[in-house]
Amino acid sequence: MNPSCLLQNWTTVQLAASGSIVQSSSDWIDASAFSDVAIYTSTKQVTAAVGATIHIETSPSRDDELFRTMTDGSIAMNPTENRMSFVKYQLSTTTEPLARWVRWRYTSTAASVCCFRVWLRFNAQASLMK
Repeated sequence: MNPSCLLQNWTTVQLAASGSIVQSSSDWIDASAFSDVAIYTSTKQVTAAVGATIHIETSPSRDDELFRTMTDGSIAMNPTENRMSFVKYQLSTTTEPLARWVRWRYTSTAASVCCFRVWLRFNAQASLMK
């Protein structure tokens, strides 16, 4: 069984200047039973001419300093309407393994607005499913 979960339903984030916004800790996903994940991001609005990126991060604990962006987990947001991105994240091909907690972090090089949604689809190692 490959469960899917909504990491973030449609939300709009806004930065008044360059910087970042991190997902609320109450919304982080516990991925401890899984080894692989597919990341689906959809966007409805992104400020044009701004370097906007959603980073999917993972950590073995809830300590902020331990979160690392997953391999290929930085997804550039473009101002194209209704854009969808897909990233396949496999334990066998990654340098930053899937840890217990998964969250998103939005960064921008200037003032920006971004409306997006993130779905995750997990795959478990056979030994974890027994």
